[in-house]
Amino acid sequence: MNIKFINIEQLPVSAHESILRPALSDEFRYVAIAIEEDAKYYYWALGVSIEISKYEYELICANPKIFYFSAALDFHHRIINAKLAKAARLDTNSEIVERVRLSTNTFAEKWRVIESGDVYFKAYGCLKSEYQGLITEAVYEQLKGVAKDFEHA
Repeated sequence: MNIKFINIEQLPVSAHESILRPALSDEFRYVAIAIEEDAKYYYWALGVSIEISKYEYELICANPKIFYFSAALDFHHRIINAKLAKAARLDTNSEIVERVRLSTNTFAEKWRVIESGDVYFKAYGCLKSEYQGLITEAVYEQLKGVAKDFEHA
């Protein structure tokens, strides 16, 4: 078994490149693991594992930077989609711990899995795509801050 720890991060964005790169965000900064075992390849990040090809394994090991059309960004989206699918299954065994109303029909929620106590965060409604569905705790806190700013305005 071969395990490689990979620091996923975004490339710095210059003004003329801003349309070619996702906006800088802590959401794109984390440690991932690339695993090679018995001629099979896996990528693990943010609590989710996906099977990948040898070519994808080589790509992510060679360049773990996130920018449009990169392997790292593709893997990031695949991991987030897998987390969304997991969250949809979890909702039946979970309870809402906290709900923040951002605007009409727009909410951010903190959920707890009843059996394990694991916590996850979701947002839905009139939000940009990067703030929809399963979100990180940092994004959840950011949305809560925005809601508080509106309350005091």
